[in-house]
Amino acid sequence: MSKQQDNELGIGTRLVHGGQPADPITGAVAPVLIRSKTFQQPTFGVESKWQYSRGKNPTRSILERRLESLAGDGKATVFGSGDAATTMFLLTLKPGDHLICCRELYGGTIRLLNQLFADFGIRASYVDIEDIEAVKKVQTPETVAIWTESPTNPKLGVIDLTKVGNIARKLRLRFIVDLTFAPPVRRTRSNTELKRLSIA
Repeated sequence: MSKQQDNELGIGTRLVHGGQPADPITGAVAPVLIRSKTFQQPTFGVESKWQYSRGKNPTRSILERRLESLAGDGKATVFGSGDAATTMFLLTLKPGDHLICCRELYGGTIRLLNQLFADFGIRASYVDIEDIEAVKKVQTPETVAIWTESPTNPKLGVIDLTKVGNIARKLRLRFIVDLTFAPPVRRTRSNTELKRLSIA
């Protein structure tokens, strides 16, 4: 199923079938759980699509395609935990880089930033992320991104992502959003579909 075909489906159908055609061998419509760690290769030194589950796994790829379908575009990569995903992003930074973060950030993220990545020269400031003047006040030439959550953890505060995205765009910064408590549904979907989703 192509991304264009996925985008033409309703949200309920995409939740169940998005990014996943029926199995070509059996016709099964539910994805098969692949638990193998290793996969047969055509010959020594020639790799097939799957080599070792630590790098890539068919079941994980199905989940990634499903998330891409729900988001409407982009690429998805899944991790074993939220901290693993956060760490992967933080590893893309270099010493001296600075992040502007929302005040109410998940404690695990704050600990990673303040107790681990600070030792590697990554700095973070915590402000009212929806206030452009507060953001400008802490911005430095080394600032590379604005980082927020919505809803926030643990108080479930809702951040206006459009507003913060516009601030990031205006200041020419990357915009990172932790959506731990929010479904990966493209924001242009109708309110009716989103309400239905939140009830499920």
